[in-house]
Amino acid sequence: MSKKLILLWVSIFFLVGIGKGYSQEPQAEKKHIAVVCSDSSLASLRSFKGIIQRLQTADIPVEYAELNLKADGHENTTAKLKLLQPDLVITVGSPATLLIKENLPDLPLIFSTVLNPQTSGIIDASDSILDITGASLDIPIDIQFQKFKMIYGGLKKIGVIYTEQSEPLIEEARQIAPQLDLELVAIRIDSDRELPLALDSLCRVADGIWTTADDLIYTPQATKFMILVSLRNKKPIMGFSPSFVKSGALLGLNYDYKDIGRRAGGLAMRYLLGESLSEIPIASPGVIYLHINLKTATQMGIEVDQSLVDISKEIYK
Repeated sequence: MSKKLILLWVSIFFLVGIGKGYSQEPQAEKKHIAVVCSDSSLASLRSFKGIIQRLQTADIPVEYAELNLKADGHENTTAKLKLLQPDLVITVGSPATLLIKENLPDLPLIFSTVLNPQTSGIIDASDSILDITGASLDIPIDIQFQKFKMIYGGLKKIGVIYTEQSEPLIEEARQIAPQLDLELVAIRIDSDRELPLALDSLCRVADGIWTTADDLIYTPQATKFMILVSLRNKKPIMGFSPSFVKSGALLGLNYDYKDIGRRAGGLAMRYLLGESLSEIPIASPGVIYLHINLKTATQMGIEVDQSLVDISKEIYK
């Protein structure tokens, strides 16, 4: 290792810290991990804390360095990683993940805090062997459907509007719905101009509407329009974010970013202990929070069981 590289690791070591799981055994080889955050948002900070929390319990000597893509810029971040040559890179957020994947493909990579890694271009579904894994923000579809049914017992036909961007999720949902005695009614649109007609069609046949985080559809204006139509037709919406629920969707699920970070850290330990990235499946959120809008429930004549209200993370009235 060059003198310049050693000095860089040492300087980062004192600035950032070392995992508390550091072993004093001289024969154990220290592993170097670079954690690259996309920005300094609260979500990124909580995910980073979760990653470090897990690394501090490692059974192997671990030294970690933190880089911030937004603060350092693409070129500086790439240059630092080329100099560091870490044993593993853990990214927080899609921007950092895409940067490493596209510019430093030879570095082992585990991502965290990424929504829909397939539709965002991080995971190529056509690859037979994946050389990347991580902890995504995707709450399993079966859990989403189960919670929707628990809140709204009249749910038999579940509608969804999608675009080419979210099509992989719809194909998965088609397989899951029958297992839960649900019929999926999916309508594809190619532009937001088609949303009113598609929504009108869904309201005629579906009991409730499921949404995905498809930014080709859900602009603030489109979200507001959907909520107004759903209230008028008494068709409850399962929102994909707490803000959607606060605005008028009946319910939604959310995750804990620190938990996502801990999961990514756990995957990192598996890799450093000898498993290949292709053998490590992508992790889903382990801590899932329920959000309910009781005002919407009242307007639609839906009675929500008190036991579900009691366990909810947030209630909107």
